[in-house]
Amino acid sequence: MRRSGDWIHKLHPSKNELIHQVADDRDHLGFKMPHEDPANYGWGVNKYRTAYFANGKPQGLGKYKSEATGVSNVAGRSAAAMAIGYRIFKQVAGQQVFSQQCLQDAIELYDMGKKLEGYQQGNSYGAPYRYNERTWADDMEWAAAELYAATKNKSYLEDAMRYAKIIQTTSWMEMDSAVHYEMYPYVNVGHYALWKVGDAATKSTLSYYYKHNLENILNKGSRNPYGVGHLFIWCSNNLAAAVSTQALLYEKMTGDQRFSSLLQDHLNWLLGLNPWGTSMITGIPEKGEYPLDVHMPFWILNKQIVPGSLVDGPLWSSIHDRMLAIRLNEPDEFAHLQPDHIKYWDDFADYSTNEPTMDGSADLIMLFAHFYGKSASTVKAEKK
Repeated sequence: MRRSGDWIHKLHPSKNELIHQVADDRDHLGFKMPHEDPANYGWGVNKYRTAYFANGKPQGLGKYKSEATGVSNVAGRSAAAMAIGYRIFKQVAGQQVFSQQCLQDAIELYDMGKKLEGYQQGNSYGAPYRYNERTWADDMEWAAAELYAATKNKSYLEDAMRYAKIIQTTSWMEMDSAVHYEMYPYVNVGHYALWKVGDAATKSTLSYYYKHNLENILNKGSRNPYGVGHLFIWCSNNLAAAVSTQALLYEKMTGDQRFSSLLQDHLNWLLGLNPWGTSMITGIPEKGEYPLDVHMPFWILNKQIVPGSLVDGPLWSSIHDRMLAIRLNEPDEFAHLQPDHIKYWDDFADYSTNEPTMDGSADLIMLFAHFYGKSASTVKAEKK
């Protein structure tokens, strides 16, 4: 947490500035270790990279331009993280200065987001792929709720409620398809953060938003033997993890266990209960079937397995068949298991289904930590 706070602080060099992206797809020059990176942005090999400041305007230094209407998505998420950092580190001996810096950053970043409401997308240079995020009110709701928890300033609570009414049930869970990272983050954590500090009426409304999403996924999941209802767009495994996470948060909010099977079905999917019979997490289970020939340099160059990385996951065949520069380096070991409508390749040459993702892996850490803690508590209770 301290390192992530330091990183966000570094990306926020002054009151009205926030760097939302460092480098771009000019770094995509094959597999290499960090100290041997051949990327050159005009300042020499493996030296300075371009930094993109969030300014609420379309950006792009090459052929492809991003869209933008504001900065609230990146500023809001960053503010929420720093507000959480303040509450954590103010309780840690020797971290008082850092905790106050976190709070100052959170307030400044939130103000940036409030002054320029809207979204800032990621940028590409030579490829058409980028993060196409188009939501932002959920991030500002999250930031406002966390700042209220940190300061007890009622204006933040009022703001959080206003942003919650803007975003409501807006989610990829309400859609039949979505473009890459269009509805990010895949779980609106802002609803849960506001629920923790809201009154009874607010709590009821927010839990309804979650329930509405989950009922849609439950309905879709009832149409297949695996019970999963997430979309098979790029990074589909992140969406499966998001369903489990939202179902868990809903249960914490209400005590209602109606979606407990939905939580388990999507987690089971990631752990191997899927058409390919493979876990989607590198190195887990240790002696089982898991992604091996992954799209990452540690494996390609050193044959090193990095346990705990969630790979992108299967894509609808209609999308996979149109991806640029996708190929099989070796025969598909799952060829006899591939469904007609979705495809997954455990092959390093498939960056679309077999590349580890940081955000999905982080979500899984939270889920596994929850179930580990629950298991440990249960064992302790049984011993008593």
